[in-house]
Amino acid sequence: MATKRTLIKQQARSTRAARPPHSPQFSIICPIFNVSKYIRETIESILRQTYKGWELIIVDGASTDGTVEIIKSYAKQDPRIRVYSEPDEGPWHAVDKGLDLARGEFIAIVCGQDGFLDNQWLQKCTS
Repeated sequence: MATKRTLIKQQARSTRAARPPHSPQFSIICPIFNVSKYIRETIESILRQTYKGWELIIVDGASTDGTVEIIKSYAKQDPRIRVYSEPDEGPWHAVDKGLDLARGEFIAIVCGQDGFLDNQWLQKCTS
C-alpha cells in the first residue's frame, strides 16, 4: 500500500517531468513547525517580492499552535502558495519533501521565522 509521502513524491516527479512552460522560476521551500507568531511576516515578505515567478511550498510538521490555519488562509488567496501539513522528522525532512514537490528551476529555502528584507531579492537573482 502506498504511503501519503510516496504519493506526494510520485505526484512531484510526474509534475516535474511534464513541466509546463508557465512553471515558476523559483521554488521557495519553507519548512515550519509551530511558528504562528512569525509565519505571517515570512509569507508577506515573499508576497512583496517584485519578481512574481515563484512558488512557495510550505511544509508544516503538523503544527498545533494555529500555524496551519494561517498558512491555509494565505494559500486560499494566492495559488502560488502550496501547503502540506503532516508529521515529519524535523526541518531537513521537511526540506526533502519540499524538494520533491518543487517545480522551479532554482530553489530557495526560507525558514518560518525568516523572510526577505530586500523586496527585489528574487529579481536580482535573475540578473
